[in-house]
Amino acid sequence: MLESSVVLNRQVALVTGGGQGIGRALCLALAKAGADVAVADILLEPAQQVAAEIEALGRRASAIQTDVSQADSVREMIAACVDKLGGLNILVNNAGIFR
Repeated sequence: MLESSVVLNRQVALVTGGGQGIGRALCLALAKAGADVAVADILLEPAQQVAAEIEALGRRASAIQTDVSQADSVREMIAACVDKLGGLNILVNNAGIFR
C-alpha cells in the first residue's frame, strides 16, 4: 500500500465505485499518498462520507454521483472532477456489480 504523503503530491485521482469496499480503501490510500481524490459512486451519500474522510486527512476531495454504465454520466463525472479538483492524473476503474 502507498505510504509516503509526498509520492502523489499535486496529483488528482478519480476512483469509480469509491463509496465502499475496495474503492473506499483505494481512495483513502491515494489520499494518504498525497493525492486529491474524486470519489465517484452511483450512491452519493457513501461517496460523500469517503470524501469527508479524505478531507480529514488534509487532502481535497469531491463526491460525484455517477452511473458508469451511462456514457453521459461518465462525461459529467470527468468534467466535475476537472472542475472541482483542477485536473485528472489518475483514474481507477473500480466500479462493478456483483450478480
